[in-house]
Amino acid sequence: MVEWPPVSRTTDPRTSHEADAVITVDGSRRSQVERLLEYVYQHPGFVAGEIAAETGLGMHIVGRRLADLKNQDRIYQGAARSWTGANASGRKQVTWWPSPEPRQMALL
Repeated sequence: MVEWPPVSRTTDPRTSHEADAVITVDGSRRSQVERLLEYVYQHPGFVAGEIAAETGLGMHIVGRRLADLKNQDRIYQGAARSWTGANASGRKQVTWWPSPEPRQMALL
């Protein structure tokens, strides 16, 4: 079973802690992590903005779940490059790459 780190900070309002508990318990967090892990394996070198645009998950969720995957050593950050395309900011973002180890995850 994965020990999920808290999504909310100790200084966040109670509603943040409640939302944290809900997405972890109801399986949303796990589903999002699995979806993004598969996406990074299929599209190595994409930036968070591209991943968010392609998956429809939104930047906020993508940023948090990529951090979860990074903390689990399933993906790693590469060099920064500009995000271009529809709705792109043009700002540099780090690229995301699959870790060299197998992608099997014990998320149960």
